[in-house]
Amino acid sequence: MPLAIYFLILLELLVVSYIDIKTKKISNYWSIINIVFCILSFSLLPHFYPLQSSIIVYPLAILFVGFVLFCVRVVGAGDVKLLATLFLLVPPYLHQDMFLQLTYLTILVGLSLLILNTIKNHRTLSKIFMDKNFYLLKNIYGTRFSFSPVILLSWPCLGWKINILNIQKIQSHLF
Repeated sequence: MPLAIYFLILLELLVVSYIDIKTKKISNYWSIINIVFCILSFSLLPHFYPLQSSIIVYPLAILFVGFVLFCVRVVGAGDVKLLATLFLLVPPYLHQDMFLQLTYLTILVGLSLLILNTIKNHRTLSKIFMDKNFYLLKNIYGTRFSFSPVILLSWPCLGWKINILNIQKIQSHLF
């Protein structure tokens, strides 16, 4: 993956995460921008972005699973669209690594938030269990969190895993 594209995606994720935290919304413009960059990448960098059917497997799977998760109010539509179109910008040979990094961080952040909410609301939880009024658990655990920061965190983890800086040095010596 060209270093410039890696840092452009990092910049985009920084901006989107900031906006998502502030407004709790992700504009469709980001998905459109990703699709435009995807088309440019296929045209200008066919070595890194070969035009093949496997490029859409992860984005389609993310859209399908994301739609189900959106319907049950686990994730927002903007998060799903951003993630699906982001995978169009990730070279196909990195899809599995990106997905694994994202999965690990989602579990880590989700468990951390679960533990923090439990600790922060331990008195309320005790009362809920004593009164057997479990419907009130939704007030503690039913809140959504911005998912784009998790996507942002997974990006440098992917870069570290694939050692993006050394790959760029090797590529510069080859070309």
